[in-house]
Amino acid sequence: MTPVAFPGFPGESHKAEGERSHAPFRPASSLLEREDMPMYVRFEAPKELQDKAYEAVEAARDSGSVRKGTNEVTKLIERGQAKLIVMASDIQPEEVLAHIPLLCEEKGIPYTYVPSKQELGTAAGLEVPTASVAIVDAGRGAQIIGEIAEAVAALRK
Repeated sequence: MTPVAFPGFPGESHKAEGERSHAPFRPASSLLEREDMPMYVRFEAPKELQDKAYEAVEAARDSGSVRKGTNEVTKLIERGQAKLIVMASDIQPEEVLAHIPLLCEEKGIPYTYVPSKQELGTAAGLEVPTASVAIVDAGRGAQIIGEIAEAVAALRK
């Protein structure tokens, strides 16, 4: 009995002998120029904006209301209750946060990025890392959130 060759298996080819194989498809897009950034990151947040985001989370933690974790954040965005969303850029797998920026844009909720999930968790009052945080009640951080929203709007244009 002779083995059957199936296209797509390692070592097997669906091309006839002599046909050239083509390079993998890579669309030309401005988003692909940022290969070092995760897929869910829509803009690069400057260091000053990242520091303000940590400051806003800490202020809201102390004097307002903060919800932690991607599931909680998603619910608050869908309900329109979040004032600001802060996401970490070092999340694996990236798909965990892929829907958050789209939901925020749909609901008109400002969002930004910080580089570290560990630092975001610490700012939110946790001993463990967190992928995302929603500020529900800004407390003393209301002015900071306003500044962040303006800066994000300018970056996204």
